[in-house]
Amino acid sequence: MQDITIPPDSSVTIYQEQKTERGVGIDALIQAWLHAKEQLSHSPKTQRAYEQTIQTFRSFLQQHGYDLIFSAEDFAHVVADFAQAFAAQRSEISNHKGRVSSATQAQRFAILSSFYAYAIKRGHLSTGNPIDKVDRPKITPYGRSQAINYEELKRRLETINMKTEQGMRDMAILSVFLYTGRRVSEVANLAKKDLLLASGQVVLTFQVKGGDIKRDILDPEPSRFLLHWLTRFYGEHFWSLSDDLPLWVDLHHKNLRGQPLKYNGFAGICQHYLGTTKVHTTRHSFAVLMEVAGAKLTDIQRRLGHKNAATTGIYMEQLTQEENAFSGEIGKLLGFKKEP
Repeated sequence: MQDITIPPDSSVTIYQEQKTERGVGIDALIQAWLHAKEQLSHSPKTQRAYEQTIQTFRSFLQQHGYDLIFSAEDFAHVVADFAQAFAAQRSEISNHKGRVSSATQAQRFAILSSFYAYAIKRGHLSTGNPIDKVDRPKITPYGRSQAINYEELKRRLETINMKTEQGMRDMAILSVFLYTGRRVSEVANLAKKDLLLASGQVVLTFQVKGGDIKRDILDPEPSRFLLHWLTRFYGEHFWSLSDDLPLWVDLHHKNLRGQPLKYNGFAGICQHYLGTTKVHTTRHSFAVLMEVAGAKLTDIQRRLGHKNAATTGIYMEQLTQEENAFSGEIGKLLGFKKEP
């Protein structure tokens, strides 16, 4: 890693209240960039991460008399040095201790790089992206990806009490995740207008990553789970109600009952039934279910929305790396016998 050369406060020039090369204020540029990102991700969680990261980094710069953009020959090198230090710095309000993970550092670099790339694209900066000069941590793509074995999934789903309101909602949610492989932001934002009934089967319209529109036809069983839940909560007149009704609502908090379910709600459902708060595990499990069902890599790629098969190949390799098809034969060679 390169040496960090952050000058002390007393030796820097004050660059606060700066404007871009087009004369636009930094605040306005940040808001324009965040708006552009929101149009792509449609994810409140992602939006918060972008806003918190850029504002925290800006404060970090301002503590030393700089801003996100300023006029200086060594601008790119200075920002790169600060970004290098910032990415590895533990937040003062963080409950975690020790070294910042490589994944977190990589995410911070990606967010900062996105801001400067936007500024360059819009003509607010001509010196090049300063984040290109940082030393990024080495991480294994999808290194933390984990799927749940389909037999274990089946056993866990069978524990859901479908006679209760909560059980009907939770089964509907997990069915949509596991049958479509969609991201939590895509499923969480579903409303009545995104649901169409055709020949007894539900067609769901998703706003997916990148701003595209994708549709999935649910099989009869998950369609039944979803429709039973909606008529249980909203009543038999569900189809005549407002198109903006959320498909997933809070059931546990008295003051929030009927309000759109937040990410923590989805995480809680996964924790209760699947043993993990990582909702993305359902997407990983979907990919493995597709493979076990006989889907080709290109089929899995298309359903996951990956740009190329190489990405899907890495994804699947990480999900199945713990399996060893030859372990049984190894046991025989070593003289181990299976229990009767």
